[in-house]
Parts: sequence; C-alpha cells; structure tokens
Amino acid sequence: MEYEFKIEYNGLEMTFGNGYIIQEIEGLDNPEMRISRDDLTGMDGGNIWARLYGMRGIAIMGSVFGDDADDFFANKRNLIRAFNKSSDDWMVITLWNGQSRRIRAKSVALPVMPIREAEVDHTEFRVEVICEDPFWRDTTELELTATLSQPTGIEIPFTLPATMGQSDSSNTVTITNTGDEDVYPYIKITGTVANPKVTNITTGEEFEIETTIASGEFVELFVDSRGKVVLLNSTTKYWQYLTGNFIRIASGVNQLVFNANSYSAEAQLLVRYSNKYESIQ
Repeated sequence: MEYEFKIEYNGLEMTFGNGYIIQEIEGLDNPEMRISRDDLTGMDGGNIWARLYGMRGIAIMGSVFGDDADDFFANKRNLIRAFNKSSDDWMVITLWNGQSRRIRAKSVALPVMPIREAEVDHTEFRVEVICEDPFWRDTTELELTATLSQPTGIEIPFTLPATMGQSDSSNTVTITNTGDEDVYPYIKITGTVANPKVTNITTGEEFEIETTIASGEFVELFVDSRGKVVLLNSTTKYWQYLTGNFIRIASGVNQLVFNANSYSAEAQLLVRYSNKYESIQ
C-alpha cells in the first residue's frame, strides 16, 4: 500500500493534492542536546555533569501552488493563517510508509514566500516552529483502568464510609512502553476510596493520596509545562495529600498495582499515556 507524505497543523493539511509540495524538513531526528560541563583546574580533562535535550526546532521548506491564480492565493492565505504568531497545536507528520507521529509545536516565524515576476500560480515557502517538549508522540493515547475487588461471604453489621475488600488481579495493570523514553502518565483516581496507593512494581516508584476521595470526586496527577500537577476535580490543588513520587512508565513492560485502605465499587484507577520517541523514524 502506498501512502502520501502529509503534514497536519492548526487545521491545515499540507499534501500535494491540497496545493503543497514538501521539499525538505529540518529537525525531525534527534533534538539538540544541552550539556552541563566544566574543565578541571590545573589538569587535563573535565567533567560532564548532565546531558539533557533542549527544545526542538523544525523548519519546513517547500512550494505552494494552485490550479489558477485564485487557487494559488487561497492556498497562500491558508498557509499564513495556519502558521500565525499565535499558533500552538499538535503537528502530525505521516511518512511514506504510513507511520504517523505528532509533536506539540508553536509557530515562531510567519511563512516566508518570495514574490517573483510571472509566478502567479506557485512560489516557495519556509515555515518554522519550536517544540517546547522535544519528543515525538504516538498520534493516539493508550488508556487502561484498574479496580479494587469487592468482599465476598462476609457481612458487616454496621455502616462504614466505604466497603472493605481484598485486592485481586483486577487491581493490576500491565503496560508496555514501546517508545525510547520513560513517560509520566496521566493518572486519575475516582472515589470513593481511602488512602489510594499506586505502585510501579517494575521501577519501584509509588505514591499515595493520604485522604479519602469522596464519591463522585477524583484526583488527577500529570506533568505538563507547569511541572508536576496534583488536582482534585481538575481545579483544587491537592499536593498536601501526596506522599511518595510521581510514577513513570519505563521503556519495556511495567506492572502497576492499585491498592487502598477502603473503597466502594466505583473506585477506579485510570492511566493514560502515549509513547515518546527521540526521532520521527
């Protein structure tokens, strides 16, 4: 099966059929590495203290054309609108083999398109974006859930805030990270559940929310441009109840375990993530 090379950004689909020819793209492979280092005093050599990726810059060069002058200028306007100074959207690139990956990108320069005499239906262009997160992602997110088992064969003759139960395999989630890097997942814990704990058996990382999440409420943990975030019902900061560490999904197979002191049948752990890649290929 043959696939068409395609770039999608901010509502614009850049393909040959839509009036765009992509000739060259810079920045699709490994992002620039930033290094913390110093030289040794009075002797040869030095120390490298840290190696991290910086932001990723992507430049796209090609041609825009139209069947006639009106079509050409309409395609030019669409390019300018897509890559305006406020553009901040997922850029999705599909390669000729059909593989698609996406990256969050901000436009940092309006499209450069020279005007030449007699060129009334085509011209070259160059657009530039910067990606604050340098990693490529899958175009879809994976979502898994875990619950807590309910008691069987035991009657409790008084009312409790939540039903007690024993854990079984329903509280375990197996996740396979096929990407190049560890991933901080989006985590959502729904009540009623008291002192929920999530452990990544593979990495040894775990955290606990040391309070009761009421019925109909939920706690979210995720990492974004602000850093690590813990919220109740998507609005209230909830850091004061967190102990332990944010868990990561390491490359390879991971086993997550969901436990709690007490809980209702509605208690649930939801884990959502997408794999991260250093290169688009």
